[in-house]
Amino acid sequence: MAADGFAFVQAITLSAVFISAAILRCFPWLASGAALRRTLANPTAARLFNYALGLSLAASMITII
Repeated sequence: MAADGFAFVQAITLSAVFISAAILRCFPWLASGAALRRTLANPTAARLFNYALGLSLAASMITII
């Protein structure tokens, strides 16, 4: 019976660690997405961004082929 309690505590601890790490890793993505949204509101900036991403995708495919 004591082993079951230990397993439960271990599961809760691991869950808390995982959730904390996931939340901390989400904040930079949220901040950069918010900044990018403001930047890409300009149609010219959005077009240049799309071209840059397209070129980087094509360049990465060249290395695979």
